[in-house]
This record gives sequence, C-alpha cells and structure tokens, in this order.
Amino acid sequence: MTIAIVDDTTRDRELLKGMLAHYFSSYGTDTEIHEFRSGEEFFESLQAKALCRHIFRYLHGRDHRYGRRRPGL
Repeated sequence: MTIAIVDDTTRDRELLKGMLAHYFSSYGTDTEIHEFRSGEEFFESLQAKALCRHIFRYLHGRDHRYGRRRPGL
C-alpha cells in the first residue's frame, strides 16, 4: 500500500508516519509512506503523479490491469 502524507509541519508528518507504520506493521501489511511539505510538492512528485493516475482510474471504475470497467460500476 502506498500512502502520501501532505502537511507543512514536520512534527505532524513524522507523528502520523509513525502511527501509520505501527498500525500497518501490526497487521503485516507492507506500506510505502511518502512525506510532502505541501500540495505543490506532492503533485510535482513523479510518484504522486503515478499514484494519482491509479486513484483516478480506480475512482472512475477502470481496472488498472486491463483498462476496462469493473463489474458493478
């Protein structure tokens, strides 16, 4: 699972990252957590662009592997 944390306060980003890492590790879930200081930094990131493409495909009912609509959407 990939998670993006966007916050201008370093302390808040670190606190949230630690809590998320602890939560997901307790369930055995592998995560990638990326930190960004601003929305602009997030959207400029290549990783964020790829993540946004994935999110928008999912939200619009597209199966990311085959490019077709998921059943029920």
